[in-house]
Amino acid sequence: MSCYSSKDLLNWKFEGIVLPAVKDDQGHDLHTSKVLERPKVIYNPKTKKFVMWAHVESADYSKACAGVAISDSPTGEFTYLGSFRPNGAMSRDQTVFVDDDGRAYHFYSSENNATLYISELTDDYQRPSGRYTRNFVKESREAPAVFKRNGKYYMLSSGCTGWDPNQAELAVADSIMGEWKTIGNPCTGTDADKTFYAQSTYVQKVMGKKDMYIAMFDRWNKKDLENSRYVWLPFSFEGDKITIPWRDKWNFDSFADQGRFEAGKGTFLLNGKPFVVKAAELHYPRIPKPYWDQRIKLCKALGMNTVCLYVFWNSHEPQPGVYDFTEQNDLAEFCRLCQQNDMYVILRPGPYVCAEWEMGGLPWWLLKKKDVRLRESDPYFIERVALFEEAVAKQVKDLTIANGGPIIMVQVENEYGSYGEDKGYVSQIRDIVRANFGNDIALFQCDWASNFTLNGLDDLIWTMNFGTGANVDQQFAKLKQLRPNSPLMCSEFWSGWFDKWGANHETRPAADMIKGIDDMLSRGISFSLYMTHGGTNWGHWAGANSPGFAPDVTSYDYDAPISESGQTTPKYWALREAMAKYMDGEKQAKVPALIKPISIPAFRFTEMAPLFENLPAAKKDENIRTMEEYNQGFGSILYRTTLPELKSPATLTVNDAHDYAQVFVDGKYIGKLDRRNGEKQLVLPACVKGSRLDILVEAMGRINFGRAIKDFKGITKNVELSMDINGYPFVCDLKNWEVFNIEDTYEFYQGMKFQPIESLTDRLGQRIPGVYRAKFQVKKPSDTFLNFETAYSKGKIFSFGSDTGIWEIGSATDAYGSFTAIKLAMRSDTAYPATIMISADGYKGLSVKVERGKFSTYTATAEVAENIGSGGESEKPGTPENSTVDLSKVSFATSFDGNDWQASFDEAGYADKISGVSVNGTAWETASLLTRGGQYKIDGGRLLFARKSYGAAPALKSGDSITVTATGYNDLTFKLIIDLDGNASAAADGGMGDPYALHVKIEGSFEAAIVGQKDYDGVSSASVGGASSNKNSAVTVYGALTEKGNTPADDDWIPLGHQSKLRLNGSKSSVCIVPDAEKGTGADADSGMRGVYATFSSDLTLNGTPKDPGSYLISVHIEDDQGRSADSNALPFRIYTGEETLADRLKTEHLRRYSNGLYAWDIMEPWAIKNFGSNAGGEENSVRVPEKLEVWFGSHESGTYGVLGYDITWNDVREGSIPQTLYIPNGCDLTLLNMKILSSVRIVVESGGKLTLRDSTVQGIIDVQSGGTFSMNYNAYNKKFETGASLCGQLRLADGAILENAAIYSHTNYLANGKLTDRSNDDAVVTANGNVTVKGQVFIRGDEAGSTMRGQTALEVNNGTLTLADDAILVTYGGGGTITLYSSGGSAVKLNGGKIAGKGKLAAIGGRVLFGSGDEAVAGTGSIEVSEMFLQGATAYEHKKGAQPGKAHAASVTVKAPKQHIADGTLVNGAANDPLEGLYWKAGIDATPDLAKFVTEEKQTPAAPKTQAGESGSASPGTNPGANANSGANGSGNAGRTNFGGAGSTENKRSADSGRTKNTGNKGNAGFGRSGSANGSSTVTGAAENAAAPKVEDTTAPRFADVRPNTYYAAAVQWAAKQGVTAGVSETEFAPDGGCTRAQIVTFLWRAAGAPEPKSTTGFSGVPADSYYAKAVAWAAENGITTGTGDGGFSPDAACTRAQAVTFLFRALGGPADSNAVFGDVPPSAWYAEAVAWAAANDVTTGIGGGLFGSDHDCTRGQIVTFLWRCMK
Repeated sequence: MSCYSSKDLLNWKFEGIVLPAVKDDQGHDLHTSKVLERPKVIYNPKTKKFVMWAHVESADYSKACAGVAISDSPTGEFTYLGSFRPNGAMSRDQTVFVDDDGRAYHFYSSENNATLYISELTDDYQRPSGRYTRNFVKESREAPAVFKRNGKYYMLSSGCTGWDPNQAELAVADSIMGEWKTIGNPCTGTDADKTFYAQSTYVQKVMGKKDMYIAMFDRWNKKDLENSRYVWLPFSFEGDKITIPWRDKWNFDSFADQGRFEAGKGTFLLNGKPFVVKAAELHYPRIPKPYWDQRIKLCKALGMNTVCLYVFWNSHEPQPGVYDFTEQNDLAEFCRLCQQNDMYVILRPGPYVCAEWEMGGLPWWLLKKKDVRLRESDPYFIERVALFEEAVAKQVKDLTIANGGPIIMVQVENEYGSYGEDKGYVSQIRDIVRANFGNDIALFQCDWASNFTLNGLDDLIWTMNFGTGANVDQQFAKLKQLRPNSPLMCSEFWSGWFDKWGANHETRPAADMIKGIDDMLSRGISFSLYMTHGGTNWGHWAGANSPGFAPDVTSYDYDAPISESGQTTPKYWALREAMAKYMDGEKQAKVPALIKPISIPAFRFTEMAPLFENLPAAKKDENIRTMEEYNQGFGSILYRTTLPELKSPATLTVNDAHDYAQVFVDGKYIGKLDRRNGEKQLVLPACVKGSRLDILVEAMGRINFGRAIKDFKGITKNVELSMDINGYPFVCDLKNWEVFNIEDTYEFYQGMKFQPIESLTDRLGQRIPGVYRAKFQVKKPSDTFLNFETAYSKGKIFSFGSDTGIWEIGSATDAYGSFTAIKLAMRSDTAYPATIMISADGYKGLSVKVERGKFSTYTATAEVAENIGSGGESEKPGTPENSTVDLSKVSFATSFDGNDWQASFDEAGYADKISGVSVNGTAWETASLLTRGGQYKIDGGRLLFARKSYGAAPALKSGDSITVTATGYNDLTFKLIIDLDGNASAAADGGMGDPYALHVKIEGSFEAAIVGQKDYDGVSSASVGGASSNKNSAVTVYGALTEKGNTPADDDWIPLGHQSKLRLNGSKSSVCIVPDAEKGTGADADSGMRGVYATFSSDLTLNGTPKDPGSYLISVHIEDDQGRSADSNALPFRIYTGEETLADRLKTEHLRRYSNGLYAWDIMEPWAIKNFGSNAGGEENSVRVPEKLEVWFGSHESGTYGVLGYDITWNDVREGSIPQTLYIPNGCDLTLLNMKILSSVRIVVESGGKLTLRDSTVQGIIDVQSGGTFSMNYNAYNKKFETGASLCGQLRLADGAILENAAIYSHTNYLANGKLTDRSNDDAVVTANGNVTVKGQVFIRGDEAGSTMRGQTALEVNNGTLTLADDAILVTYGGGGTITLYSSGGSAVKLNGGKIAGKGKLAAIGGRVLFGSGDEAVAGTGSIEVSEMFLQGATAYEHKKGAQPGKAHAASVTVKAPKQHIADGTLVNGAANDPLEGLYWKAGIDATPDLAKFVTEEKQTPAAPKTQAGESGSASPGTNPGANANSGANGSGNAGRTNFGGAGSTENKRSADSGRTKNTGNKGNAGFGRSGSANGSSTVTGAAENAAAPKVEDTTAPRFADVRPNTYYAAAVQWAAKQGVTAGVSETEFAPDGGCTRAQIVTFLWRAAGAPEPKSTTGFSGVPADSYYAKAVAWAAENGITTGTGDGGFSPDAACTRAQAVTFLFRALGGPADSNAVFGDVPPSAWYAEAVAWAAANDVTTGIGGGLFGSDHDCTRGQIVTFLWRCMK
């Protein structure tokens, strides 16, 4: 096969033979007698290989195979790998295609050319992945050529007419795997019906040309094939019409160039030319749409060339799947306006944006799934992100520069380094963005200089974020070191800062901003000015900052050059002037006209609607729930309940109010709880029983920064009442709430009942909370603002139906203090500098000098003018001479910012007379602004000293002697004393100096190091814990301050970190490392290390590269900020050569002996041993562990590891080329703790030996021989499972091996922190070869799919039998496909002729996925015969076309178990609806999965039905009065349900004829129960109320959207709907998880009984005669089903508990229970005990799991209809 190359498709160069023929082997595919055609080559960036696929044929065209070859270069030479029939099917005409996400696909004609296959390839592009589709079945299509355009896939193909031409056909698909829709023949012109006498072979997109694709055809010469030619024609795109017109000739010049933006060498390139990005950050939702154009023009006029913008997810998707890109959210329109103004666009689509925006841009409804993990690889979160990014791309993908639009870059995530370290997650977001925007757009990520390497991806552009005043060189230093040729960009240069509610307006000097921009532009560094114009956080969009809770205000002015209202500021004009010199010869655009605000005359509010009189409909709930649980995102929520009698004041505790709560009792305002201040408690006054408690909670913005973004609103936990009863403290949880959801919408407030304002206060004199309305007129509409400084303290504003969301914290005077200001208006013709003279009666004159600086900045300097003034003498009479200040009346405090000492004097006027200060005899100077030590000033009657030392001059220290000189006073001399708490005081100076002494000590140990070791105290990369901050140094520095001469007591010592009361001078503290001569280390030995004690942490660590082996001593010297110093004790440190062998080190003299005669290696030294040596009978590189070694510590810190061996490739491991062996011998029971065993080591557990892994990882092979035992993550001492250990390799169990008490999870593809490993493996985690025994509890989970695109198999059983010992539990999980998008899940168990048997329990769950297909629980060929089994196929999601759920087991696997659950997976709509969510094991977080989730049913054998006549006129339970009916069922009996954990697993052992035949006397006339015949084989599904229900064949009943077929209540709901028991809460919803009231439950019972007419009314209070439940309650009372709730009431709206529900049922149709129910929470004396026993005995319930019934739990709607249905069966 030959290769040609060309740069213009006209002139070609012969590159030579790239795949030579084989001449001496006639059987070889490349022999000259064979056929090789239609070769295609694709490049794999991961393997860096060029991969060739070709159609391989025999001379008679019967071979029909695909051949594969690889090369390092497209010009070869290629290495031929062989041929095969992909997916077991013929492969003829073919092509290959690489999608935007990097996945490759093979298209080939198959089934004798009748069907066209599309096959996904493995990650190396060298073989099929196993996932394929059959397309155009029996339509005979061949010669496929595939391309992708605007998100759609197109396929050009040919019919099958041999060598003769035919008509081409074009097809289109939304998904590459199909379904494909035929468009028709795209060819036009001469011979179009014959495809120009040619046949399609390939479609080439032309790089550098806009929307240009070339259709390439082969023109076959059947008489002389070697003389065949080509036809190449460009496509034509006109709207939706796609054609290939015939052209006699054409050239590239007639096609427009494609725009491109990319990173060049040291600069960005725009269409190949250097380009400096000068971006203005604007956020379109923060700007009224009519002003968009004007704001963009203002930015253009500054000299900007780009607009940078965030896309706020929550603004665009207010509800799941409901997208809004209209009006204010019209992203595409905003981008088009930018282009119209000659501005490029940088798109930042999140999903997280921060931006001081509600929840950082994430939609609140994500929190409805309470366990969602935001900004992590959470399947639900990733699914929703993918859908949102797809929606964004649909709006603006056509506006990228490659498509002629303005968008030049797209950002991936946002500042993730400040959130965490997870390259796996960031990679997922990158893949999603790239899949939606294609490969023609530059992708970048931004972060801070301090953390950008944590998540930096190699294929993205890296940019930095920093603010004004930052050192530009320092910010880019690390980036330039790592990527010296990268273009530099500050993607967020902060012009100012955001304002927090209740704080002052933030400002930043214009000069600092301009200096930074000038510095960057002068060096060609790109930037985006964040913000250039901030705008307004309309409505509820303002976020909140953390840590703590600091809500942001509606103004996002940001001190930006363009103000919030769109006005130009001095900062704007200064910036415009500065940028003028960087216009590359162009003139700056003209500044557009400004939109001036108007003034509105004062007006009054005339109407109001009291809030408490206009509440929405209430919801009832026993327990507190958050806003999100009520499907409320914003606004306020009112919680209302009644109080018990309070004879004295009681404490109300609200846990926690998010965010601002107001508390009322019987309408009286009690107080507020402000989250900002951590307020949780109020004191309630004494009140009578039944007093109404109202808690009105307003939600402010959700936190937008840091880990706290998962910010629920409303009351998040509970409300407690604390009181004294008869002298004893009592705390109770308040229950039974009415909840009012007050949405912040104009429609809600407009619908209130307004009334004229008669008074602004109520009868109690309180301001009335409510909605106030006013009207005013304007002559010409324009902008304005409302000033609420004195009128209202808190609220929201709606103007013309729009929510401005303005609030205030009271008046400016109250918040910030009042002052008087003089505003100076300077004439435009004023000459500068100018002097202004100001006089005022009674005061000296003031001279103000005004100077004009660069960039139109002004400075004013004022001084007293002695010769100006119009009043009399203003000075008061002086103080008498030679007065003395009382030293005891001198006090010290620190300034607000902590920079200054403030001395206050009780002597009035003294401070104003101070004329000099000296410290230790040195005079200090006066200064108006204290910037360093050696300065003082007088301010507000206080003497201020510089506290900190900023320069050479010292600050004040404890013991300093201070002398103060003041006019008319004797000198005041005193000694300054600063105590441990940092408090200062003045004392008489006795000349003794500082009274305190400093002490220091170090405790802990330094682990040994190895010569040449890197990052001694760096983070660990072991897979068990992922990246860890644990250090090899475990040394803490402690300090103490005592009076001189005293020795510190134990409680005097404190760790010396940043929170320490002792403040150290870091520049004077040091670490000393010296050779330990006593241990034989030479005096000239150099450790190569330096100690690191930075004083902000109490940790003492080491840095450097260990140099000379030996022993060293380490100590510290410290000095505090008062000049005191101390030296510590010394700790040893050892450096090894690194050439030590394991055989030498693993000797008893290096081990620690326990009193029981066993040993521990505590700690392994050196910490890394790569050489083995030998102690195993001469076997090379093999070490046998001492028989009495019990535990081997790599370290004593979880996350810090001892390392054994070295890395080899996974292929070598697979093939058995493992050079080192570690034997665990007979009699040795060894635990490895904090160890990392690398892949060069094979661990062999010999007969009689046992190995336990704890907090360790093994990257190679563990072989357990016959008689050997393996355990993992199990603490035998405590008899409990734990987390920490993982397998990155494989556990191989030989014939006779034992697997006992093991929680095994794999990290073969991904470390625990989400980082990819260097291998890609879906081999089974555990293989059982022969007969293997499982004891105790064993859990195995495969890893997530890597590049093989398939999750890892958990367990593989080859040939022999895996025996589950009595009561053993084996739970297996196939690896998932939720990280690598579109991956398929792995199987939990694979049988290769093997068998699983025994008296234990087996659970197998197929690997969960996101966009791929779920897998089988059990795959392969074999059998299972155990006591109990749970087999569950994996779920797949509907939104991914072609995705298939997994089967419970393969057809070639036979299964048998008395108790079982066998269910195939289902297709569901989204991860949030995955019915299997609760089954999955969060390995590494949870020690084991929840066994209670694995609920099984006894498999029953059908029996012939038997009937028994009922007694006429005397109905027993289960019959209608007077009817002949079968009251029971005979047969095989009823088994009930069990779960693996044993909870609720008591088997029902009643006899087969227990069909509820007992007569309950007069209760029989209730007429409630079954009628007709029954079959003894029916199964009552008495599960822990959560198992999947059997299929329901009746389809006539209504179906509810929220009742999925595989839920435990599905059949019950369908039955109830059909019988008229319930019609749901709406036509489409049943609300199965909703609470059920007492009224609803008796109504269900009454309807199930046929809705009989009661004989009388209820007699209960609170049951209106016209209520829907009145007859039901009356009937229930007549039949003894209820006696009410006391005091003659029934409490119809009270939530019904599970205990009450089964009691109602028992009274309706029950009788004495056959046995007592075994529930731990049902006391025998409880009023409901007999009812619960009856319900359990009759399979109505088996509790909630864990041996509990849940008596006090609310009975849900799903549970009650299930109870009813089970009774009726």
